Amino acid sequence: MAREGEEAAGGDSQVVAALDMALWDWKGKAVGQPVWKLLGIPTGRMAQTTFSIGIDTPEVMKEKVKEAEPYPLLKVKVGLPGDETNVTAIRSVTKKPIRVDANEGLDQRGRGAEEDRLAEDDGDRVRRAAAPGRSERRDEGGAAGSVLPLVADESVLHVKDIPALVGLFDGVNAKLAKCGGITRAYELAALGRALGFKLMLGCMIESSLGIAAAVAVAPLYDWLDLDGNLLVANDPWKGLVLKDGRWDLPSAPGLGVVPA
Repeated sequence: MAREGEEAAGGDSQVVAALDMALWDWKGKAVGQPVWKLLGIPTGRMAQTTFSIGIDTPEVMKEKVKEAEPYPLLKVKVGLPGDETNVTAIRSVTKKPIRVDANEGLDQRGRGAEEDRLAEDDGDRVRRAAAPGRSERRDEGGAAGSVLPLVADESVLHVKDIPALVGLFDGVNAKLAKCGGITRAYELAALGRALGFKLMLGCMIESSLGIAAAVAVAPLYDWLDLDGNLLVANDPWKGLVLKDGRWDLPSAPGLGVVPA
């Protein structure tokens, strides 16, 4: 499916992803089965997803954390001048694990100003958005000497990008919209696992339709950041169920969501 979609879309990964997701949804509905079953995805392995706390003033971020009480894992962007103040504010109202999105905000040693602090505070891991093609070296304690596991994001656009990252990162992050949909995310998980990487599955700000497609392959991944639909005020789709931070694999055919 992905190859035909790529030929039709001319290499635009988001168009490829949309076509791939639509084809899988059609096939599932045609045979009366959810997509995850067609893919042979195992049950009982769904990780908890993070919930993003947007960058704002410390007081507003504290309120956002309080509003996020139903979600057991939090994610916050770092690499900004106010990191220490923001993390301190968050830690004043919760002891939940925090995963941080550095967005190329780490220095050449692969460390951010708050990385050691997060480790001491039981921080979980860093999603490293290093510039594509940037050379790093693995050292004791994680990639580039980090005290936390580092995950490549912008460096992973397609499946073919993964082999060059061996020894440079602890994990790789896939997003359906950037890698080309369900088919490519499935392949990325297989290759990443074979090469010894931890696997993370992320998302954009998107509706439950896009998140449902990611949920179909999510049990193949170790870490999930699938909260895009939770941040949308008027989600036009319904059908996904979140329990204790874990998405249920839908029982309905196809992607398992319907218009709201």
